[in-house]
Amino acid sequence: MADGTFRMLHAKWFSVLEALGRTRSRIVIGGDSDYPPYEFLDQNGQPAGFDVAITRAIARQMGLAVEIRLGPWSHTRQGLGSGDIDMVQGMFYSVERDREFTFSPPYAVMQHAVVVRAGTPVPTDMQDLAGKTILVMAGDIMED
Repeated sequence: MADGTFRMLHAKWFSVLEALGRTRSRIVIGGDSDYPPYEFLDQNGQPAGFDVAITRAIARQMGLAVEIRLGPWSHTRQGLGSGDIDMVQGMFYSVERDREFTFSPPYAVMQHAVVVRAGTPVPTDMQDLAGKTILVMAGDIMED
């Protein structure tokens, strides 16, 4: 605290949230509706999952009112771009995205796997993917 580090980190990490809290009565948080166990719609169509619980806990601690909207990721990204959504939870970091968006410090590290059809060799490098069709989610990090 004596050297100003706390004040600098607080301003960097929370100033945007605090400013939104002063200008709006509610902050709209977007996320993916089909990314369990992190973000998904439960059996009643309500936002659920680890990221949702973290978002609600942070909002409660900071005294902020949040509305969590989960939908297809491409719609969530469009909403963020248009201003209908104030911020998103669970966006993967990249240097390119960091030029466009402000990221909070990470609170989890997620690993992913390549999935192939049964009996198909698992690719081990980019050469193994030559001539193959690769499916990616619209608006997600692999499409970016």
